[in-house]
Amino acid sequence: MKKITLLVSCLLNVLIAQGQYNETIRSGRPGRAIGPFAVGKQVIQVQTGYEFESLNDLQEVHGQATTIRVGLTELFEVNTAFNWTLDKFKERDTQPATTTQGIDSWSIGFRYDFFQGENLIPTIGIQTTLKMNHLVTEAYRANFVAPRILLITNQRLSKKIGFTTNWELNWSGIDGTPKEAYVVTLNYGINKKLGVFIENYGSFSQAYFDAGLSYLFTKHIQWDIFGGRSIFNPSTNEYFISTGISFRLVPAS
Repeated sequence: MKKITLLVSCLLNVLIAQGQYNETIRSGRPGRAIGPFAVGKQVIQVQTGYEFESLNDLQEVHGQATTIRVGLTELFEVNTAFNWTLDKFKERDTQPATTTQGIDSWSIGFRYDFFQGENLIPTIGIQTTLKMNHLVTEAYRANFVAPRILLITNQRLSKKIGFTTNWELNWSGIDGTPKEAYVVTLNYGINKKLGVFIENYGSFSQAYFDAGLSYLFTKHIQWDIFGGRSIFNPSTNEYFISTGISFRLVPAS
């Protein structure tokens, strides 16, 4: 027992050693894509925002999504994410809307940056999450286990241009069949504080387009706004807009 306690103590000492992290915050916002990078050792990062989505003329969704990330090493982090949702749905224009609200998703996971590239050679990471069904509002609970696996790449095309991809297998929990999804993002840094991006995401049957910008208030605080709509059905009223903020707590130097 003493040997086990000593081993656990040594591992914890390694994990909480002096922090190593990027000079400025690297957030999973804005956009649908996430980067392969962990937040850094001893760093706690929060990403939160509001989103309005119109799925069609009869349904709209208001959501608040928060992700909390904790860096255990420079390349490895654990994270949790939860979404609060308000759904309004009408069967017909003449009928009042039916409203459902609550926590529609809560997950835990990890991210590992397992290959560090440079310039055109991509950095590669993996993110896995698992939905915590018992923490979700009953109306949104899944019938099956719902993991999500992402392969993530990021590369620098120039000093100001970055290219990110996400390749995803996602189990919704409604059935036991995984669904494929992708995100392809092009980022451009206008200056040290302001950046813009354009993004294509979706599946093999449907694709979406979005774009937006981010502004770095300090090295540790970033604000963003972005929005998008369906590509294949531009005549439908299917679009979204989102805004949020990301901040991090770093170890004292």
